[in-house]
Order: sequence, then structure tokens, then C-alpha cells
Amino acid sequence: MYLVSILFAGLAITPLVLKMFFPYFWKDAFYLANLVRTLLKFVLRRRRKPLFLVLDRFLEQSVAHADRPLIVFENKTYSYLDTDRRSNKIANALQRHSKLRPGDNVALFMGNEPAFIFTWLALAKLGCPVALLNYNIRSRSLLHCFNCCSAKLLIAAEELQEAVEEVLPSLREQSVCVYLMTKQCDTPGMEGFSDQVEEASDTPLPQALRSDITLKSPTVHMIGIYD
Repeated sequence: MYLVSILFAGLAITPLVLKMFFPYFWKDAFYLANLVRTLLKFVLRRRRKPLFLVLDRFLEQSVAHADRPLIVFENKTYSYLDTDRRSNKIANALQRHSKLRPGDNVALFMGNEPAFIFTWLALAKLGCPVALLNYNIRSRSLLHCFNCCSAKLLIAAEELQEAVEEVLPSLREQSVCVYLMTKQCDTPGMEGFSDQVEEASDTPLPQALRSDITLKSPTVHMIGIYD
């Protein structure tokens, strides 16, 4: 009985001792516990075939919360369903009008706007790695960044047309296809793409387009593994 009393007394004063001499003990303990849990989840995710990516989580949410707002930009609100359908239209338009194939690199030259997210999701659905170019760079800096990503296609916002035209001769020498998110473009070597998007179907893209993605695929760096 005496030993039991000592044991309970020790347990009672332990938190006080820890707080006095090791004030961050519990915070560190909870942090380590969360770290171990995260690592275990990561190991389990790595073993899933196919990989469960951020895109897959987005698609799940689009079914579960179709009408919930996802993007609020200026005076417009886009729900999960709106975003899913819009990205499907872009992806289907790319499939129909370009020679893009799963695994092909694409450069995205857009500002902070909903079309940026729609296009990124569309390329993720096609299984294409995306290089996100800073929309503030110009001329030689823009061309350098583009060359580093070895993209076969450049998709740019309408307001960045002049910036693209500065490097267009070099892009044409490399046989790079340039799509501008506008209805009409009269510049040789650049194609307006908005009409093709509007005319495209919003039917979902087959998951098979992403079936070859592994942890070593560049696509994962942009699509991400969902935890």
C-alpha cells in the first residue's frame, strides 16, 4: 500500500516537475506524435496504386460539396462543380486541338485569376507537368525560364500577349505551340484558345490519363500527394 501511495504521488507531481524544468515537454511530445502520424500516413499513401493526389481529393470534394464556393474572385464566385466543369472543358479542348500527351511539359503564364486554377487543374487531369512562370518577367528572363522547363506548349493570359510576342520568334524556332486565352489572336504563331474552350465538352477526363504517374514523375511535384 505504501508503494502504491508513492507511485500515485509521483504521478501527481510529474506534470509539475515537467512544467518547471521542461516547460516545452508536452508541446514537443504532441509535435513528435503528429510527426510520427504524418510519416505513417505518408508511407501508406506511397503504397497506394494508383497514387491518391490532390487532384483526386478535389474530385471527391466536387462530388460531396458540388455547390460549395471554392473560388471567390472580385465579384464572381465559382463552386466546386463550376471549377470542375470549367477545367474539364479546358482539358477536353487541349485533347482535341493540341498534340499534348500525358507527361508532356506545359508552361503556364498567367496572373492570379480563376483561369489560372482552371487551367492548372485541366493539365493535372491530363497528367501533364506544369511549369508556373512568373507573370512579371519579360524578354530574356521569360525566355530563359521557359527554356528551363522544356515545355512543348505555352498557355498565356490575354493581358500577357505583348510579353509573349517579345519572345515569340525564339518560341517559333523551337516549334513551341502558343495558346492565348482570348477569342481571337491575329499574331502569327499564337492561337486564340477561348472559343475552343467554350465549344468543348465538360465531360470528365478518364483517370487512365494519370495511371502512369509515380512518385518519381515530375507531375507529382505540381499535382501533389494528398495527406
